[in-house]
Amino acid sequence: MFAKDLISTIIPTVESTDSGNKVLGWMDFYKVSHLPIVKDHEYIGLISETEIYNLDCGDQEIGSFNLSVMRPFVYEMQHLWEVVALFSKFRLSVVPVLDERESFVGTISLTDFSTVFSKLTSADQIGSIIVLEIGVRDYSLTEISRIVEENDAKVLSVSIGSRNDTTLIDVTLKL
Repeated sequence: MFAKDLISTIIPTVESTDSGNKVLGWMDFYKVSHLPIVKDHEYIGLISETEIYNLDCGDQEIGSFNLSVMRPFVYEMQHLWEVVALFSKFRLSVVPVLDERESFVGTISLTDFSTVFSKLTSADQIGSIIVLEIGVRDYSLTEISRIVEENDAKVLSVSIGSRNDTTLIDVTLKL
């Protein structure tokens, strides 16, 4: 699945002529803490709820302030794992999506993403969850799958988490 497949059609974009109160109203309504600033399909950056409060812009246009916006984004053909990385790295509530010419295409909201991610990982399916603690050198997905299937179960999803300062990993199976 690619970023373009996750774009929300309802998250608005901010223009420099929008007032701080208007942008805060949108953030409250859409339950996000970031919104993309866009001018003629050019992505300027993300403005955060915190920055608007810190600037105390209220009824003034946000473009009249010296904004220190961050500029994270993904291209529309990037994989959803790269979207996850941006949500996590920058603690975002939305991720902007650009095309190959770097024109703004749309926004992925964390809420919409979590719904899709739940389906992709089979989290919304009935089943059991097993967490295995395995040495990195002993890990074999083939062997784990063979054991599961020999016991009349099916692997719906697998995730692996590493542990700091150890050679062990946690293999989480959704069966």
